[in-house]
Amino acid sequence: MYRNGTLQLRRYWDPVERWASAGMAHSSPADRDEEFRALLRMAVRSQLASDVPLGLLLSGGIDSTILLAEMAEAGRDVRAFTASYSHDSRSRDVFDDDLPFARLAASAFGAELDVAEMETDVPSILPETVWHLDEPLADPTVVTNFALTRRARQQLTVLLTGMGADEILAGYPRYPAVLFGEQLRFVPSMLIHACTGMLQFVVKLGLLPIERGRRPLFLLRHLSKPFPDRFLGYSSYNSAEELRQLLAEGVCTSAELEQVYDEHENLLARTQQLSPLSRMLAVDLCTFLPKLNLENMDKTGMAHAVELRVPFLDHRLVEYGMALPDEDKLRSGTQRKVLLRRAYRGTVPESILTRPKTGYSPPVRGWMRDTLRSFTEDILLSQQATERGLFRRERVEQLLKENAEGREDHSLRLWQLLVLETWFREYIDGTLRAPVEDPARLHAVSFNQGRAS
Repeated sequence: MYRNGTLQLRRYWDPVERWASAGMAHSSPADRDEEFRALLRMAVRSQLASDVPLGLLLSGGIDSTILLAEMAEAGRDVRAFTASYSHDSRSRDVFDDDLPFARLAASAFGAELDVAEMETDVPSILPETVWHLDEPLADPTVVTNFALTRRARQQLTVLLTGMGADEILAGYPRYPAVLFGEQLRFVPSMLIHACTGMLQFVVKLGLLPIERGRRPLFLLRHLSKPFPDRFLGYSSYNSAEELRQLLAEGVCTSAELEQVYDEHENLLARTQQLSPLSRMLAVDLCTFLPKLNLENMDKTGMAHAVELRVPFLDHRLVEYGMALPDEDKLRSGTQRKVLLRRAYRGTVPESILTRPKTGYSPPVRGWMRDTLRSFTEDILLSQQATERGLFRRERVEQLLKENAEGREDHSLRLWQLLVLETWFREYIDGTLRAPVEDPARLHAVSFNQGRAS
């Protein structure tokens, strides 16, 4: 606002303040289901207004399938896009393949499905993707989104996505993990540390593959921490101590390292009057959603002049979600997005309603352990990277070695470093590239299309 020669910044909608003032919905579960469906239906139909062709990013998960159901209910012939990876590249992850579920959803609602069969020539696509991001955004899904929006641009210019449902209805696994720690506060921390050490020893002996042991290890390592530290631990690639081990001397002071999570800690302090679950959702709504997920989607879409629309983030739907009781979001410790599953039972195929969350993520663990292992080592241990003086070479070597041997899962940390070094090479070392003008020029992606049957 500019007034009397002075520019003032004022937030017109503060999620934390709005959450704190939201009244609790006291209607019956059936009424809440119908009210939520009505709001989502209104949001979808308002965002179907378009003068250009419009489609859907379809993962085969509950969020995007529900959007497909609402688009079909509105009488739209939907063209959907999904990504698929080879069995070998997914072998290091424990998630189900999205493709069968995407095909099931497309078949159930008569959508035409384009499948991007993405192989692992990341060295070809990563530099251009990072260039379009402007900054080193260390989320592996940028590669998937970049490929899908480029493909979609050949046929249409607007896509709906299911982004935002996880933040308003507690879809991420870290939420029950954090609350599990609250339930175990009576357990001595020494016992938890002992269990952590035993499990880590079993993994290092090779008796339990890291693919199976990484989640229990991650859970145990943060379990005895206070609530704020546990939430930040489950939400981060690195703790302040891990950054201290990684960064070269003089790069960052101890005081600066301690400020890494200041924004999150301030938000947690502002939300103390909310339930633990609502505190986490509010923080993610202010940080994780706009500064990672939405930025990722917006930049990869705009790289190809594709607009991404997010019906779940209609402000009326978000505010309604704030008023919902916790049991509509998380039940029995593990069942997430309870209301969404309840409200669309009988509309969405049951196998999609009950499937575990996959995260719509590429197989970065397989990449870092197998197909991209040599490439990553060559990049991160190159003279070019070492001479930047940012990281302790011995620590980088340790991360690479432990990850390759399956003693630890450092895949996301290594991806983070790979993206950062790629960004340096694109923006600092060389002449900025010109955007690729031909949308068909995309390495390592082939496409099959046709109406699902």
